[in-house]
Amino acid sequence: MMMQPRRSPHKVRFGLLTGLCYALREHGCASTLVCPWRGESVLYVPYPASTAKPLAVTAVEHHDRWVFAFGSCTTGTGDVREAAARVTRVVGAR
Repeated sequence: MMMQPRRSPHKVRFGLLTGLCYALREHGCASTLVCPWRGESVLYVPYPASTAKPLAVTAVEHHDRWVFAFGSCTTGTGDVREAAARVTRVVGAR
C-alpha cells in the first residue's frame, strides 16, 4: 500500500482557520485571518464591547490531531460550527 504524502502543517492550519473564519461569520462574529510571509497563520477575533486586543486563534497539532487554541481554551477542529460558537461566547459577540 502506498502512503499519501503528509500535507504541510502550514496548509492544514490555514485551511482550518479559513473554515473557522467563515463559521464565525455565520455566527455574526467578525474576524481577520492573517497569513504572514514568514510565520504562522492566525485568526484575530475582536471583542465587540471592548477596545482590548483581539482574541488570537490558531490551529495546532496536538497528540496526532488538530485543535483550535485561543486564550486558555482548546477545542477540536472536527466540528467547526461548535468551535465558532465557543469562540463567539469567549469574546461575548452574542
